Amino acid sequence: MNFLNQKNRTMTRKLQSWMPTLILYLGFGFGLNAQTNQECINDLDDNQSHSEQIRQLAGCLYGDGEKPVIGKVIASFMPYEDLNAFTGNQDEFSPYTSKWAPADGRDVAGSVYAFMSRNSNNVPDLRGLFIRGANDFGVTFDGNVKNPVPKARKNPDDLSVGTFQSDAFQGHRHSVEEGGIQPNIVHNQGSGPQQKAAGGTHDIRRLRLILDPIEDGKNGPPRTTSETRPKNITVFYYIRIN
Repeated sequence: MNFLNQKNRTMTRKLQSWMPTLILYLGFGFGLNAQTNQECINDLDDNQSHSEQIRQLAGCLYGDGEKPVIGKVIASFMPYEDLNAFTGNQDEFSPYTSKWAPADGRDVAGSVYAFMSRNSNNVPDLRGLFIRGANDFGVTFDGNVKNPVPKARKNPDDLSVGTFQSDAFQGHRHSVEEGGIQPNIVHNQGSGPQQKAAGGTHDIRRLRLILDPIEDGKNGPPRTTSETRPKNITVFYYIRIN
């Protein structure tokens, strides 16, 4: 019995000595930060460029392991709690430690995303919105020559990334077809589409009316609502912040 107890004590001491290494190994294996975001940010060299600081931050947080794509947006049918359960994201949101955040405009100060964003501590608010590519991705082709976006695709407002754009309808005009003559309307001569009835003593006017849209006999009943939109399906948007 004494021999067994001594052996157990020896194994316990060895296991205790291995624990820090084991925990560190498991931490990197599951993508946990060896240091916190704030510790790594505080260690950055202020004399470095922003890009150099980002490289240093990535090395501090993830070492030589695979780095996540910060700012990556995914569309999903899964609610946030299910996404957390499957990806190992923590249940309670924290900008310091959560990997993914709902893209709902929330403040994520303290996250890697907030440090890299430069302009804002908030993630984009994509609720109810479609995503549209920028006119210029800021990347040149061979020979440092930019390939401009074709005019047919170009956003006429030329907005920067993360800028909200409201719905709109392309500018257009309507053709007008004159209706029949409406007689016996007494009206002083003015600027309207009026003319004298042949052989009569009353002023008349031709009807020029633009009414509600109606079926054209080929494309089915017009679908009208409070916005202009394409066919779509509703999803959740999430963004990688750590």
